[in-house]
This record gives sequence, C-alpha cells and structure tokens, in this order.
Amino acid sequence: MEKKHLVNAEIKYEEVFLIEEGQSAVMSREEALQRAYAAGLDLVVVDVSRKPPVAKIMDYGKQLYRDSKKVGKGKRTVVKGVRLSLNTEQNDWELKLEQAKRFLKERNLVKVQLILKGREVMYVPRAMEKIKSFAQLLEEMAEMKEQPRRAGYAITMVLQPLS
Repeated sequence: MEKKHLVNAEIKYEEVFLIEEGQSAVMSREEALQRAYAAGLDLVVVDVSRKPPVAKIMDYGKQLYRDSKKVGKGKRTVVKGVRLSLNTEQNDWELKLEQAKRFLKERNLVKVQLILKGREVMYVPRAMEKIKSFAQLLEEMAEMKEQPRRAGYAITMVLQPLS
C-alpha cells in the first residue's frame, strides 16, 4: 500500500491548520501532535497545498484499510450471461448479440451458453459452429477468454472486452 500523506513525526511544517470534531484552528505542529497522542490517534496532513497545511487527527491504519477496500471494489469483474439455443431465431439472435455488446461496453465478462434440449445433443458440431459464429460477430470488441467447451447439455464460452 502506498502512503499518500505525511503522518506524525514525518510532518516538518511549523504550523498546521488542524481540523478535529467540528473545530478548526491554526496551531503549532507540537501542540497538534500532543492532541493526537492524547487521543491515541495519528496526526495526518491531508492537504499540503494550503498555507498552513491542513491536518486531521485520525486512526491512519483504519483510513489505509478503508482506502484499500475502495480500490478493491473498483477492480471486481462481473460476469454477465447470455443464453442461446440451437434453434434461436434471427431476431432473438440479434437481441442477444446487442445484449452481449452492451455488457462488453460496460467492461464486463460475458458468459455465452448454448443450451441443447432433448435430441439436439446429437448436433454438438453444429452447436459449436453456432457459438463460434456468435464470438466472431463480436471479435471487434471482445476476445475469447475461455474457448467453447461442452459441459452436459450446454456449450459454454467466456468473452472478455478488448483492452
């Protein structure tokens, strides 16, 4: 975790503008440090561009933890699903294609499933061709993360947006 703020003894400014519990005042660094230590917390400079720099009394370890959680939330990938069948009609096919494009524009992974029902299981090669053609129609905005593979009555592949 990278540190972005000056904390406690790292603060070299003579005076700081201290903000604490609804109060704010300009005071010496030593006095601000004494208040922070008395509360069992840290003195953290949050804005060095102001004169004097703005400081807060807070638990810096907790703040770093909260910041790391926020960063983690932004990195989560979401897998959206599109389900097809061997006999999906042209208009439904186009609708599913548009849906997949929307998911890819939102930077989500897209899991494409082609479900085989009943005797359709005999037509696995045709189903493979159909799911690959779906991927080819999206090749300008997506690449295959997982190749099409059969699992029971479904053929599944995962597409990811191009970088």
